[in-house]
Amino acid sequence: MLRRIAEGDMAAYKDIYNLYRHKLYSYLLHLTRSHEMTEDVVQDVFLKIWEDRKKLAQVDHFNAYFQVMIKNRSFNLLKRMAMEAGILEDIKMIDQAGVAKEGDQIVYNELQRKLSRLVSELPEQQRIVYHMSREQGMKPDEIASQLNISVNTVKTHLSRGLNYLRKSLEGDLLLGLLICLIIKQ
Repeated sequence: MLRRIAEGDMAAYKDIYNLYRHKLYSYLLHLTRSHEMTEDVVQDVFLKIWEDRKKLAQVDHFNAYFQVMIKNRSFNLLKRMAMEAGILEDIKMIDQAGVAKEGDQIVYNELQRKLSRLVSELPEQQRIVYHMSREQGMKPDEIASQLNISVNTVKTHLSRGLNYLRKSLEGDLLLGLLICLIIKQ
């Protein structure tokens, strides 16, 4: 089956997906306690399997390969959750400390400009899905229906777009927090 996937056989890929998806989902949901985040990671894992499918021909023990992939993705997810929680905590602390609102607004405006620029750089379909989800508040099934694509395709576009934005803004968010702390002093 792995050789068939390595050769691009979508039916074999779907078989692996159907065989492992629910186990992975349950495991990740226990870690994240978030259906949305869990679904993002499940999509990411299976997308990575498809993107690296040529390597599967050399894999002798798929269960071990899959477990290492899950372990790595889970570790990255937990790091991201910790970082996001830390940033949120820093923002709350800055708010409670009464940081100069003018400085906050300048940093906020600059981050908004950068976010807008990054969103405009997303591939068209990712940009459309991002706008519908984040700016119009639509759910994945609503977006899928309106764009006439599958819910999984919507989730994949959203996941890829958000990953790009998160990685691109990571340093700027930390820099913004530091600037706010400096302005406070």
